[in-house]
Amino acid sequence: MSIRTRLIAGLALGLLVFVGMLVYVVYRKALVEAGELVDGDLVTTARIAVQLSGNEAMTVSPAPALLARHDYETSLIVQFWSREGVLLTQVGSDAQLTGSPRQSGFLDVVIGGRQWCTYSVLNATGRVWVRTMVTGDARDLIAADIAWHLAKPALIAVPILLTMLALYLSYLLRPLGAFSGRLARTPLNQLTQLEMEPTAKELAPMAGAINVLVGRMRSERDVERAFIADAAHELRTPLASMRLHAQNAQAETDPPRLRRSLANIESGSLRATHLVNQLLGLAQYDGVKKLPMTPVRVESLVRNVLATVLPIADAQGVEIVSELGANVAVLGEPMALEVMMQNLLANAIQFSPRDSTVSVRVVDMGLRVDIAISDSGPGVPKEARRHIFERFARLPGSPTGGSGLGLSIVHRILLLHRATINVTANARGGARFTVSLRATSAKYLRPASGDV
Repeated sequence: MSIRTRLIAGLALGLLVFVGMLVYVVYRKALVEAGELVDGDLVTTARIAVQLSGNEAMTVSPAPALLARHDYETSLIVQFWSREGVLLTQVGSDAQLTGSPRQSGFLDVVIGGRQWCTYSVLNATGRVWVRTMVTGDARDLIAADIAWHLAKPALIAVPILLTMLALYLSYLLRPLGAFSGRLARTPLNQLTQLEMEPTAKELAPMAGAINVLVGRMRSERDVERAFIADAAHELRTPLASMRLHAQNAQAETDPPRLRRSLANIESGSLRATHLVNQLLGLAQYDGVKKLPMTPVRVESLVRNVLATVLPIADAQGVEIVSELGANVAVLGEPMALEVMMQNLLANAIQFSPRDSTVSVRVVDMGLRVDIAISDSGPGVPKEARRHIFERFARLPGSPTGGSGLGLSIVHRILLLHRATINVTANARGGARFTVSLRATSAKYLRPASGDV
């Protein structure tokens, strides 16, 4: 339902509940007042009847037909009883209502199966009982009639008020309709800001929020375009090199040169394949909002990653030294943590010269576990440490063959793990990347059988 429909329905329900409560309160109040009126009529009638009473039965004539009745006139009955319990005279009805009064004052009695409100008093001689009486539902009828007359204007006013409210709401919501129409006519592919002044003050924050959202979408679009352009540029270089070497191989007749061209083609294809894999890995973790977390043994994690990167380190002439310490566990997703470690170690191996050392050190810090990877390369300047985790970011003088995406993948995985990474200078030269992961409550686990 629309806001207008909900508002009108809510107000209609509220008005009906209010009128209902008003009618109930008025009815209860009118019931008390009607009771007082009926009691007053009983006493007044009894006072007059006492003055007319004697010791003997009186002759009663029927009321003239010309006497008009009143809406609030009650069917009063006046009885005259002897002290011996004999009905002398009854005025107001021909019904035989037996049972003489026994005490003075007001009394509710059941006579003939009906509830009666009575008032009894002895006359001046003390020999005749005068009793005025009326049916018990008389006061209820008067109260209901009073409540209805008071509530009827309110019930008539409800639809009139709702109609006026609907018209006024239509007038008030007209700026919202104009604003939504302006939004509907705005081309989505342009991502342009709304250049309009809302006619209602309440719409100004909405327009501002939409413009902020459009600005964010434009920034995201620019980032995606830049990412696609950078990826295309990175892929174009190895593809162009492969094409050139393929053309040379087709025209080459010298076997050694032919093998060299084929080797260059293989190297370019490996570089392109690595870049595509990095792009796929980044896209995989970019689309993830949350990872399933389980306890992961750090020792087993590091050993599995070392088994993967050791051939690369041997080919580069780099030695990897590990200091695993206690058998601690962290909270994380095992495959993502392995990808993170592989990228950090591959980056350290790539920047380290031949015959140098890359170290991996695990430190138990209590609530967290730090994994420090140090290399012997040129290091990372302080002014560049904030930007090295951006996509396709490269330091001046970086080795060729890198995609510039490895640290971006590391940063995204650490964000999903609510972990941090700190870049500092290594004591012996080079850079140190320290990852801080959350420790589990069961931090020390037994080594599993078959671990490397």
